[in-house]
Amino acid sequence: MSSAPHWLEYIRALGPALIALFVAWVAYQQWQVNKATAKEKLFDRRLEIYRGAREFYIEMHQTGTCSDEALGKMSETWAASLFLFPEEFRECLLAFRSLGVDLMHHNRLGKDGSDRVLEVQNALPDEFNKLIDAFRPFMTFSELDLQK
Repeated sequence: MSSAPHWLEYIRALGPALIALFVAWVAYQQWQVNKATAKEKLFDRRLEIYRGAREFYIEMHQTGTCSDEALGKMSETWAASLFLFPEEFRECLLAFRSLGVDLMHHNRLGKDGSDRVLEVQNALPDEFNKLIDAFRPFMTFSELDLQK
């Protein structure tokens, strides 16, 4: 017969279970940290897409045209969005980019004051606001869904 007190046998029996519970709790906490880190990285990458679109808008709005460099950067921005946003959003971003293509094309033809150039320049603020509205669901960190 064992000389250990009766209650010590219960502690010995529960010890492994308590350790397993503690390990499970630590694993759950680590999972939460990893999930938050993934959301933060996704948020940062999407924010870069927003910044690229904003820079594109600022140049077109300030200069009234679109340079090759700005169009190239916007094309890179759109390409970077391929794996970060759903198709509907990318189409909106591509439509915004096409405004720059229109401006560049008409300006190269020497039609700086043409009706189409003025139409695009007047539409820029509204189109950029539409793009911002399209960005909103993807830029809320607290509700960021890794599956979107």
